[in-house]
Amino acid sequence: MTYDEFLFWVEFEKVDPLPDPHFSAALITRTIAQAFGGNKRSKIEDFIPVAKAPEFRRQSSREVQVRLMAQLVGIDAAQKKRASRDGQGQD
Repeated sequence: MTYDEFLFWVEFEKVDPLPDPHFSAALITRTIAQAFGGNKRSKIEDFIPVAKAPEFRRQSSREVQVRLMAQLVGIDAAQKKRASRDGQGQD
């Protein structure tokens, strides 16, 4: 695709955008659910995924210390492995 063709499709998307894939999937899912005896009063919005904000938990200083030590041990082990691998080929 040339750059000019890409620009054409970008402008076309502004005029006639593609449907939301979540809405399309929700419409199909709701229709199937109702055909198989699901709630007849369900709405399409019931089938559209909703992103939840991540839940953050305050860590204790001990938890932070344990996680930091685990990372440092892993870094140290990786450095030792790299040093032994690099040192083997220099005989």
